[in-house]
Amino acid sequence: MLLLNNGYAKFNHGIILPQTSEFEYLVDENYFKFGLKFLADLGYGTHYRTTNTEEKREIYGIHLYSIVSSSITLDIGSFYQIEIEFRFVPLYWELYNQQIMWYRPEDENGFHFFVRGDRKGDFLRLETYVRENTKTIEESGYKMIIDGSQNGYYPELSDFNYDNDFKVEIKDYYWSYNLEDELNLDFVTDIITADYYYWYQLF
Repeated sequence: MLLLNNGYAKFNHGIILPQTSEFEYLVDENYFKFGLKFLADLGYGTHYRTTNTEEKREIYGIHLYSIVSSSITLDIGSFYQIEIEFRFVPLYWELYNQQIMWYRPEDENGFHFFVRGDRKGDFLRLETYVRENTKTIEESGYKMIIDGSQNGYYPELSDFNYDNDFKVEIKDYYWSYNLEDELNLDFVTDIITADYYYWYQLF
């Protein structure tokens, strides 16, 4: 269930090796780096999601989570980075979601407001995520020509930097498996995923 991934995608606590939560570099040379990181944790939290199409929908709920994650990173040529995370989710369970949905007043059907309560679950899932980045540069014409605070008109190698705005994350579906399906455990899904009550129109 891709919808559930945001609930545990950014945890940075629990059993972490190394304890700094940064990568431990086994190779740390100028033009090649290789690092490892491990994380394991379980706990609870709250979550929020929203969509905005023809109707506005918001979800706020409480969840239980468990995760085991192992990551490797490579820095090649001091110019390209790749990080591969292998993630195992024994259980992620949204115990209660309060959903609200409404149509905007300018909608042809008029303004209406709905509520819904449900629970969602995900378990025994193996996932692989790949994150890539390359050093980029952006130079200001104003600084070069008018302000004069920029040295020269041509960039130097030191002007290139990793910019998180260009960092790309994809899920590798070839290295991701749903053990729930492999083991035919649909009855568990039926228990942890259900409606408390379906969409009910308040007005």
